[in-house]
Amino acid sequence: MPPAPRKFDTLIANAAACAGLVLLPACQAPLPAEQSAEEETHTVHRLRQEPHRAAVCIARNADKYPSRVIATIMEGVAPALVSVSVTEKKPVARVRLFVEGEGSRAEVAMPPLTPERRNAWIAVMLEGC
Repeated sequence: MPPAPRKFDTLIANAAACAGLVLLPACQAPLPAEQSAEEETHTVHRLRQEPHRAAVCIARNADKYPSRVIATIMEGVAPALVSVSVTEKKPVARVRLFVEGEGSRAEVAMPPLTPERRNAWIAVMLEGC
């Protein structure tokens, strides 16, 4: 006697087909465009500390900020020795640190912000570094 068709298998197959139809439009939606480098503002700052210590200083300053700011220290992409990414739900700044004399040079890239907000962020991040 051949096995009877299993209702459970049919139910699963139908559910998978329906889920595919429901998710298909979402899969076809265009991805949000990433921010281009032209939209960023770039500033250069001279720091007293060497790049690794400056990166820790920037991360520590970000941790002191009253909102939920996350600073991530990463290995730099040559010629930068080290890099720090600062986010507050969205990217706030990317700081690339280079050896310069006995200290370092910080190249800060930020998304478009008002000059007041940009200057406030830079002051907070680089204080004492």
